[in-house]
Amino acid sequence: MDALLTGLVPRAFQGHRDHWAWVGQGTEAHYQTNVRHGRGADSKNLLLRLRRLDMADEIATDGVLHVRWLNLDFLLKVLAGEFDYEPLVGQAGGQLERVKQACVSSTLPEEPDRDRVNQMLIQIRRKMGG
Repeated sequence: MDALLTGLVPRAFQGHRDHWAWVGQGTEAHYQTNVRHGRGADSKNLLLRLRRLDMADEIATDGVLHVRWLNLDFLLKVLAGEFDYEPLVGQAGGQLERVKQACVSSTLPEEPDRDRVNQMLIQIRRKMGG
C-alpha cells in the first residue's frame, strides 16, 4: 500500500494550478466549459483528480475498483463548475486522510503478484483472440 500512497494519492491535487496554464491548449470544448463556469479552475482536471482519490479509497477499502462511479452526480457538478476550488481542495485533503487510514488497515499486499497478473492478462488475450 505504500506504493499507492507515494504514487497516486499524494499527487492527486499536486500541480493543479500549473495544469491551468495548459487548459487553453486543450480541446476547445474543454476550454469553453471552464470559461462558462468562470471558477478559475479546470473543472475536468478537478473531476479526474477527485476520482483518483475515490479510486484509491475503493482499492484500499474494498480491494476493488468500482467501474460505475458511485458519486457520479457530485462529480458531474464538479465538471459543471458548481463548486469553488478551495472547498474541493479541503474536501480532497480529508479524503486523502481517509485513504491513508484505509491503507494502514488494508489487507492488500504491498506489491502485486506480477506472475498472477501476467497469467490473467494472457488468459484474457486468449479469450479475446489476441
